[in-house]
Amino acid sequence: MKILLTLALIAGLGFSPANDTEESINELIKVKAQDQRMKVILPEGIGRVHVNILEADGRFIHTTRVNADRNVIVPFDLSQLPDGEYQIKIKQRDGSEQRIIHQVVKELKTPKQFPLVAYSKKLDDSSFQLTVVGLDKPGVRVEISDSFGKNLFNQVIDHPEAFSKIYRMENKSLDGLMVRVTDQDGRSRSFLL
Repeated sequence: MKILLTLALIAGLGFSPANDTEESINELIKVKAQDQRMKVILPEGIGRVHVNILEADGRFIHTTRVNADRNVIVPFDLSQLPDGEYQIKIKQRDGSEQRIIHQVVKELKTPKQFPLVAYSKKLDDSSFQLTVVGLDKPGVRVEISDSFGKNLFNQVIDHPEAFSKIYRMENKSLDGLMVRVTDQDGRSRSFLL
């Protein structure tokens, strides 16, 4: 009877979840990465854990010790690190470890491009004032053409930031004339006089 009871006890311990805890805990540890931020989610009851960030060649960058008596989320911000591949190593007190590889890629932020600001003011029947503001680089091309598309005047103005200029059209009325202003960045503005 004692032998039977002992065998039942051994069988019960052998098939209990205590042997599967290492595998089930490794399955429960999750790493969620989005862009340059990462979260390590540790389940309740795994105890003391070391969370390490390593470079691709295995050098330690950061180490954190966490006591996971309850569900714990450990956040990491990788935005200060250069582009590359990084590993997250999670090591438990009993020696079991889990490695996850994460790729950090920085997105190049393009500066917001504003439209070219240019406007004209009709002074009389044969002259107008052209004003251009908000230039990043000097070198603005001003083209004036008639209603048929024939180019009447073409000029490059090398003023940085802004300029204002008066144009007089001799023996030509301003009605139907088209003014097109293009800067060095390719931004353009057209208007009909």
